[in-house]
Amino acid sequence: MVVAKDQKDWDLQLPLVLMACRSATQETTGCTPALLMLGREFMTPPTLAYGRPPDTPQVPAGPEYATQLGERLDQAHEFARNKRRLQGPSKSELMTSTQKGLTSRQRT
Repeated sequence: MVVAKDQKDWDLQLPLVLMACRSATQETTGCTPALLMLGREFMTPPTLAYGRPPDTPQVPAGPEYATQLGERLDQAHEFARNKRRLQGPSKSELMTSTQKGLTSRQRT
């Protein structure tokens, strides 16, 4: 349980919960929300405490960083789209197509 039993401190815990959600790899996309939105992963407390893994590339400065950020975002989005396609239609897509089918049948 994250909050106290009286649930009066939930607002103090919210930033930590959000960071955990945003830095967790999502099953649907295979990526973290942070990577898809920012083009990089968050600096989590373990990373701050123990440093980056040795195989992590260094972040370049200035315009080179902006160009690489755009490329990484494009790659991350394409990866997520491909993974999503492989999983087939989502529940909401199935519901929408079913509702459209009912609507067109009702007209005839």
